[in-house]
Amino acid sequence: MAGSHLALAAIDGVRAMAKKASKMTAAEIAQEMQKRADSLDHLRARAELERRRSRYMMISAIATSISATGAAIAAIVATVVSYRGCR
Repeated sequence: MAGSHLALAAIDGVRAMAKKASKMTAAEIAQEMQKRADSLDHLRARAELERRRSRYMMISAIATSISATGAAIAAIVATVVSYRGCR
């Protein structure tokens, strides 16, 4: 029974750390990255950097696809207008 309480406490602790890492500023992350490479703070900061980088890459990919879609629509409209103008 006591083992399950310890496991639940550990899970709560990990959730609290994850929540804290997501609210860190860039300066706080940089400060945590200066600690030893095998420290929990350094690893947490590194994971947060990767999470943010992945998120920004996804947002960039979405923006690129929206831009490409707009260019394709503009090309279709230009084709339709030039075709109707020839008649």
